[in-house]
Amino acid sequence: MAQDQERRGQLALELDCTAHQVTGQSYMPAPGGAGGLFSCSVGPLPNETLAALDEAARTHAPVCLLFDAKPLILEMVTLERKEAHRVRIVGTVVKPEKATA
Repeated sequence: MAQDQERRGQLALELDCTAHQVTGQSYMPAPGGAGGLFSCSVGPLPNETLAALDEAARTHAPVCLLFDAKPLILEMVTLERKEAHRVRIVGTVVKPEKATA
């Protein structure tokens, strides 16, 4: 389920990826090692979570993907609907020191 979390004056949407099927993960590092581009497909997701993701993408709010190892915070998120309850999430990775600043 999606939850809100405050981070640097913005609301970050949390998505527990361990509760959903995640496929097609890819990561392209940015030059100089400052973040990079991460994408994955997630689903099936409830309508409430899809609406929250749509709102986060529309308002440029960060999205925190929760995995077993550690959370991955994305900014400038875009979504592509894959099926009725499945989306592809693409965003710029926030470096851990930036996320806690």
